[in-house]
Amino acid sequence: MHTHFEWAERSMTSGIADIPQAKLMIEEWREFTAKYLHRVKEAEVVAGIKHADKFMQALHQELERLQREHLKTVLAARRDWHVAELIFKGIVACSEIVKVTPPHLLPELMKILSDGVGEEFDAAEQYRECEANAEEAEAKFRQALARFECDWPERADETLRKRLLNLTAADFKLSDEELAKALAQQAQQSPGA
Repeated sequence: MHTHFEWAERSMTSGIADIPQAKLMIEEWREFTAKYLHRVKEAEVVAGIKHADKFMQALHQELERLQREHLKTVLAARRDWHVAELIFKGIVACSEIVKVTPPHLLPELMKILSDGVGEEFDAAEQYRECEANAEEAEAKFRQALARFECDWPERADETLRKRLLNLTAADFKLSDEELAKALAQQAQQSPGA
């Protein structure tokens, strides 16, 4: 038990490096206190356990904060993917407009599109670039989600995955903090949590 406290103290001062270990330690502490606290009669030991319990509560709060930070990282990656997809769809729409634009209006349209992208508008080049950006953003999101699922498997259920994949522009009007808090609350309320 003493080793656990030393590890926890280092984690609180230098940052939690092993999230599963911290969660396991808190769970073991809860089991220990539930099983033995009512049996202890010595006031000094009870005081020590209560002091240690405050420390464990602080560690739990730090884990909750860290979980929200990890979720915010996932949300930022999802937002980037969403924006990349919208840009890609915009380029596709612009390409379609170019195809149906009458020849006498095409030079003016190409100037407007070139001003918009900051270089000469080339539909095929813009398409490939935006498609690659969207694919890269999706890969980064999936990596961030996988890291979150490894550290927080009890929170990363199918409901959360679906919610993340189905976020809309309206959802992104919330701050990352608000959205992370809402998703974390949903995860805690789901049956698997």
